[in-house]
Amino acid sequence: MKTNKKEKPFHISPLTILLILVIISVGIIIHINDVLTVNALVIQNDELKKKLNKLEGSNESLQNEIEKLTSLQRIVLMAKELGLEYNKDVIKYFEPDE
Repeated sequence: MKTNKKEKPFHISPLTILLILVIISVGIIIHINDVLTVNALVIQNDELKKKLNKLEGSNESLQNEIEKLTSLQRIVLMAKELGLEYNKDVIKYFEPDE
């Protein structure tokens, strides 16, 4: 026996459409959150680079100051002001044995 069934046209229920819209909305929200997070990290990275450059400049300035304060000319001048002098008689030179 043959049954005559009428084929129903393909039908999408409103609940399925609503579920698809919710899933798409959640995906969009997650994407926007990722973009905002990356932008915040880029800003933070830029601020840290500026701070690093400032610290490197300060470090270089302090290094120059150390070199200036430990220079031989400065030490000799301060020694003369304190009444100290370079005594060549006290210095003993050793000759290597041949």
